[in-house]
Amino acid sequence: MRPPLSIRVHSSPVTSDSKKPASLGNHAGNGRDALTPPSSPHAVRSHRAHPVSSPNSNRSPEGDSIAESDNNAASGVKTFPFHIFDYDTENASQLGSGLWSTVYMAHSTSPTLSHEHLALSLSSLSSALPSSALTPPSTPNGVATPKAPLAYAIKVPTRKDAIAVLLHEARILTHLAASPNAIEHVITFFGHDRRNDALVLEAVPTSLERWTQDCESLDESSRAWTMHAAFRSLSLSLVQGLAWLHEQGVVHADIKPANILLRGLDRRRKPASDVFQDKSNADAVLPHEFLYCPVYIDFSASVLEATPADMPSSAAAGGGTWDFLAPEILSSPSPPPTRASDVYALAITLLWTLTGRSPFADAPNAFLRRDMIKQGRAWDYAAASDVGSQRISALVNRGKSGNGNTESKFDVKSLIGMALKKDVEKRITSRDWSVLVKDRLGDRAW
Repeated sequence: MRPPLSIRVHSSPVTSDSKKPASLGNHAGNGRDALTPPSSPHAVRSHRAHPVSSPNSNRSPEGDSIAESDNNAASGVKTFPFHIFDYDTENASQLGSGLWSTVYMAHSTSPTLSHEHLALSLSSLSSALPSSALTPPSTPNGVATPKAPLAYAIKVPTRKDAIAVLLHEARILTHLAASPNAIEHVITFFGHDRRNDALVLEAVPTSLERWTQDCESLDESSRAWTMHAAFRSLSLSLVQGLAWLHEQGVVHADIKPANILLRGLDRRRKPASDVFQDKSNADAVLPHEFLYCPVYIDFSASVLEATPADMPSSAAAGGGTWDFLAPEILSSPSPPPTRASDVYALAITLLWTLTGRSPFADAPNAFLRRDMIKQGRAWDYAAASDVGSQRISALVNRGKSGNGNTESKFDVKSLIGMALKKDVEKRITSRDWSVLVKDRLGDRAW
């Protein structure tokens, strides 16, 4: 078995803007090309190999890991079963980095285990993997063999205080993973790797941010066609996903395009994970060639509204990205994030996706940008720009597909506008929003 990714702890904070609202520099453009769960708005895409140094470890892959799983379970954290699955650290490539962590894409490997140890390990695996991850019996004694993904996203802390932040995120993800519907709405969490304090997550080819940026390379007619083909299902899936998060008692607190990944199949019905095996195809596929299932990621700033009595309390990292903050969050003193601020952030995210730009992109400086955000007039600012007005009209009025068929009108202002109310009391709740969007658009989520 290859050694785990080493933690490169910095004695002082890395050079990066914080996710906290005090930083005026975190705008929607930051965090571009994030392919896997970023830890801040500053994730960057890279295919450079990660120079991994092998840490000295006294842990046995077939010994302490099961006991550690029990310890993590007691603290409300799912443990990554590295005694059954593992990942290649020598050829890992960096996908993103931020204030708290660096994210790598690492292909899965399988440690060499005795049949007896495999049988013992499988008995403790129920809390680490869904039942669908087990294939039919293939060993002589009928022990089911776990099916590993092609690749993992490994989120490694970059500094000492980041270890607690990632552990907090692991608790949130463990809580969410307990729901049988989790895979439909959030990134798959394989567990907390005790060897390097990393989070082992599902690797997904692209983010909503990058998909939207890829749409900018299309001419306006093709972009309008692409948006018509995707926006309705995208909106429904994300709104239903947010309502589900809130039903689980979780406030995300940092919803934005970079924190939404697009899991899906392309038109050839090729599994999205296979894109990692064909990098030339991953860069060449046009945005409208995929069917999408958006999932939420990066729960480092999230809040669990009712912490179970047996779960250790922990503080979220604090977060939010300026252009996606609800007006009330910018009041003084700043209140904690709420379900209502999540709804507002998702509405801004949908508006950003539709227009391809922040509603506040025309602000001449950071201070005026902040004032524009506080006014709660995001829709007005988006529609006032030439690009925004043209793209909103294209979706509201009509869109023509390749065969010339005209689609029905889409009242996007009504569906998004009710979530952009400045008055929190008048802003629609995630549950009501989900019901309304489903009623108007039909049940198209997958």
